[in-house]
Amino acid sequence: MKQQLFTTTAAAVVLAALYAAPAMAQEGETTEADSGGIADIVVTATRRSEKMQDVPVTVQALGAEQLAERGITNFDQLLTELPQVHAGGRGPGQKTVSIRGLSLSQVAIQTSAVAGASPTVAIYLDDASVSVPGRNLDVYVTDLARVEVLEGPQGTLFGASAEGGAIRYITNKPNFSKFQAGFTIAGASTPGHAYSGSATGYINIPIIEGTLAFRATAFVDRQGGYIDNVYGTYQMPLVGRNGDGTVAFSLPVGSTRPVINNAPYARNDFNPATYTGGRVSLSWSPAPDWTITVQDMYQTLDAEGVFQYDPTLGDLKVMRFAPDTNHDEFNQVQWSVEGKLGGLDLVYTGSYLDRKVDQKFDYTRYSSVGPYAPYYICSYPGYATCATPRMSYIDKSRSNRFTQEFRIATPADKRVRMQAGVYYDRAKVFADGVWYYEGAAVQGYKGQPAGGGDIITNYIRPDGGVYFNDAERGESQFALFGEASIDITSKLTLTAGIRWYSQETSLRGSVNCGGLITKTGVLPNGHVCGGGNYAVSLAGKSPATEKGSTPKVTLSYKPNDDMLFYATFSEGYRPGGFNRRGGATRDPTFFIPFTYQSDSVKNYEFGWKMQFANNTVRWNGSAFLIDWTGIPVSIYSPRISNSTFVLNGPDARIKGITTDLVWRATPDFTITGNLAFNASKLTDYASTPVGFQPQPGDGPLALTFVPLGSPLALAPRWQGGVRFRYEHENTAGTTFFAQLGGQFVGTSFTSTIKPQNFKLPGYAQFDASTGFKREGWTAELFVANLTDKRAISYISQSDNINLTSTIRPRTIGLRLGYNY
Repeated sequence: MKQQLFTTTAAAVVLAALYAAPAMAQEGETTEADSGGIADIVVTATRRSEKMQDVPVTVQALGAEQLAERGITNFDQLLTELPQVHAGGRGPGQKTVSIRGLSLSQVAIQTSAVAGASPTVAIYLDDASVSVPGRNLDVYVTDLARVEVLEGPQGTLFGASAEGGAIRYITNKPNFSKFQAGFTIAGASTPGHAYSGSATGYINIPIIEGTLAFRATAFVDRQGGYIDNVYGTYQMPLVGRNGDGTVAFSLPVGSTRPVINNAPYARNDFNPATYTGGRVSLSWSPAPDWTITVQDMYQTLDAEGVFQYDPTLGDLKVMRFAPDTNHDEFNQVQWSVEGKLGGLDLVYTGSYLDRKVDQKFDYTRYSSVGPYAPYYICSYPGYATCATPRMSYIDKSRSNRFTQEFRIATPADKRVRMQAGVYYDRAKVFADGVWYYEGAAVQGYKGQPAGGGDIITNYIRPDGGVYFNDAERGESQFALFGEASIDITSKLTLTAGIRWYSQETSLRGSVNCGGLITKTGVLPNGHVCGGGNYAVSLAGKSPATEKGSTPKVTLSYKPNDDMLFYATFSEGYRPGGFNRRGGATRDPTFFIPFTYQSDSVKNYEFGWKMQFANNTVRWNGSAFLIDWTGIPVSIYSPRISNSTFVLNGPDARIKGITTDLVWRATPDFTITGNLAFNASKLTDYASTPVGFQPQPGDGPLALTFVPLGSPLALAPRWQGGVRFRYEHENTAGTTFFAQLGGQFVGTSFTSTIKPQNFKLPGYAQFDASTGFKREGWTAELFVANLTDKRAISYISQSDNINLTSTIRPRTIGLRLGYNY
């Protein structure tokens, strides 16, 4: 119903915009560029509106005009413009994000909700945190004022899970004085693969000029598939092997093992993704200097297939034996009150996020590696006759987040200025994931309700659902923060801030599994796996409270209006958590801790921001050193437990440089570039158990961390990009433009855990576009992945087979837009 509503709204907005007339600029950037200089971008990285060049923080910002010029609509496209931001995972909305190389490994999506550490990067939609472990919120990029990326720990102003940095999507707010409307439609072809198409529109209505305004945007974007699910057959092997090469199971010679095929699911271009949704906001100014705004955003992301391929089968080909679908839906409401009182700036913001995931993907290959696979799908005892090995993972998880913040700030033009605030955040993830074995249903295993002392989601899972999580993971935070700046001289400023927090984490529910007893019928209280009743195993441990503080100190020097230098020390943190099945294990020498602790980051940074030649050249950059200690990492070790657990592992150090340059060589020709250097390494095994430290004679598949000195995950040593843009207006009022962009990514690795550690070769990719603008209209021909590079961006084992992620093949399209 909601999807139909927003699709209809999108069409209505587009039709309304067709009746519009003269062009009007989008919000978010100043018009300084019209005089031949580089346009300023106003950011809120310090919780105040300031020009980016005046902020002593390493921040990258893409304004509305840049986002439109580069055709950025989703997170993957955004990554190409951000050299210190990386992500790994299954596909859209299923990734773990890192900044400055703060990543040891990527947890599988099926265990991220209950056995994944909190993110190292905070993702914000305006002033509201929307972060979830393992599943980045892939906000569709349209009608945004800008996207800000704050590098380095932001714990003072942005709290927990911002130890690597923060990514902020800043939406356009209602305009009290101008009627605005516009639309963009696009169609694209990926030669040899499916077509893509999109339509977006927005409208702004000043209902009562200066007092009441309404803004709405809507979008639908179907991105055609490019991965082929080829026909094939599969048979469960006689001998299964774990990821470390050890034997997982052995079937008797001559056992009956059926051969299955994937005929019902084989098709070309089977991985389309569709973004649908919209955003509405209403602003009211009841008095001068006071504004109340309410905003609601709804989005669905529907993806089919997988966004990875198996190189052993050929280019962009994979072989899947069960359905792969993902419906990712969120609704976020946020509200704010801003005003002035007695010379003070007052801001109150609040938000509520509700996100639901309904996903199913092929898990058949687990029957090649799972120690308990024969127990469920073969006759017991003896395993003489096995049923179909077709398996799926079914995820119906949901999450919500409620935040409130109140800030007060003194005037920004005073010699001594301060801001302080109070913050509350309550987040819950409800994990409802079922490992479904079709053969187990044939063997008679009945579906069960959840057991344990706390039942989170009460229903009977499907027959053959032999293992499932029923859990509620909670995090809540109360914090007080403050920051003060004093101008020691007219050029030298000292800023110091601190955040005090009280963090509570909890885990309730159970992990459930099938057994011979579940063949006799549905058990009224389910069948909890050993140690899987959290009400018992975590009694007295969950919930847990942690209190602490994170400081930040910056000394900035501004010799003139065109130069800024700054040195910063800052800290960041993220909360610890719980292990589902702590205690004694299959390995008598190893004990799984019931809890894991918070990690911490200390960041030392020097930065600069410069403008030259009448503001036609801008050069920004920063050099940093980060010490990262007590890092939690998720581990799946069948010799210990068939449930993933989290350990506090090694320490790491990261040294790096980020720099970007903009040169407006002529009023018509602009060159932009960025470059990132990242030297990361493990420095100490610290609290890592001896069994997970490399030992002499270990093979490449030994389940241990990589040697000390090895780089961290998804942290290329070098990465950069360059873009050339020419734009010229003729005497008839038509502006012609053309641009060419390129991105280079150096060699990196997928993990710091040996069996999961794959080398990702470096690559370069290019894009180009050309078109014209006249009287509000824009027409553009574009090409993405110009050289059709098959870049390897990630390699995953989460489906028990090595699958390779890549960028979309060469795509050629036409985009038409109009702004009134």
